[in-house]
Amino acid sequence: ICNSNDDCQNDGVCLDKDGKNFCECNPGTEGDHCEIVVDCVTGRYRNCTGERGTCMFDQIIRTAVCICSEKKRCITKNTFAKIATAARKNALAISLMAEKYVCAVWVMMKIMDYAKVSEKH
Repeated sequence: ICNSNDDCQNDGVCLDKDGKNFCECNPGTEGDHCEIVVDCVTGRYRNCTGERGTCMFDQIIRTAVCICSEKKRCITKNTFAKIATAARKNALAISLMAEKYVCAVWVMMKIMDYAKVSEKH
């Protein structure tokens, strides 16, 4: 199925087993070429499409992320959301308890344990 690592998406690795090549996928990705990001299709970011953002596998933090449009940031729709930094501009703030998110105007934040998040529609 693969000839090199370039044939595997989402930072998957092309391996040889018994003379047959295959893509070994990272946790959270699947498919013959690791092209499916599970959280983007059936998981917590399944609604991260169109104007709501773009869901993708972040190879740096090795998980699905919802990337909002320019100058917006995706955050979970909790009253209190655990904030985690991501190595990518406009990446998301992660909550351990919610599966929904809203896009808020991008504000440069320092690392903090919890931040009060107001819902904006």
